[in-house]
Amino acid sequence: MASGLNRHFIEQLRTFTSFEAIGPSALRSQGRAGVLRVAQDHCASLDLRSFGAAANEAKYLEMMDKATKKLEGSLYWGSARKALNLYLRSCLYNHYLRREFRLRQVEPFMEIPLDSIVARGLRRMAGRRILPQWPNLKWLTPEVSKEYQEFAKREARKVGLARVHLDVFIWTEGRVSK
Repeated sequence: MASGLNRHFIEQLRTFTSFEAIGPSALRSQGRAGVLRVAQDHCASLDLRSFGAAANEAKYLEMMDKATKKLEGSLYWGSARKALNLYLRSCLYNHYLRREFRLRQVEPFMEIPLDSIVARGLRRMAGRRILPQWPNLKWLTPEVSKEYQEFAKREARKVGLARVHLDVFIWTEGRVSK
C-alpha cells in the first residue's frame, strides 16, 4: 500500500466516506425504500484504483457510465450519477483516499454533482436559454447532464478550477454571512 496505512483502515474509510458523502438528503424521494444504503454500498465497493488510473477524461467517463448503469437498477439515472459524483468528490477531498488511489490525477475529469440547487446556480451563471430546463433529478438524462457538465467545465476553467469544485461556491452562495 503506497500510503503505508493499514488496509483495513482504508477499507473502513471508504465505507465511512460513502455514508458521509451520500446522506439522506442527497437521495430523498429518489426511489424505493433502501436506495440510500444501496447507493452507499455500491460506492464503497467501487474500484477506486481503476478510477484513479484513468488515462484521460473519456476513459474516466466510460467508467462513470458503467458504474451509473450498474446502480441505475436501484435508482434513477440522475440519482445514481449524483451519488457516484458525491462519493468520488469526497474521496478526492479525503487526504488518505486521494493519495492511496491517486485521485488527484483524475480531478480534472470529475463531474460536479448535479441537483436542483447546482442546476439553478449553473443556469444563473449561464443566463437565458443557454442550458436546458432542469428536469428534476429523477428525470435527468445523460444528454441533459452532459450539457450541464460541459457548461460547468467551461465556467470552472475561467476561475482556474476543476468543475467538481464549483458546487462549493454554488451551495454556499447566500448561506454564508460575511
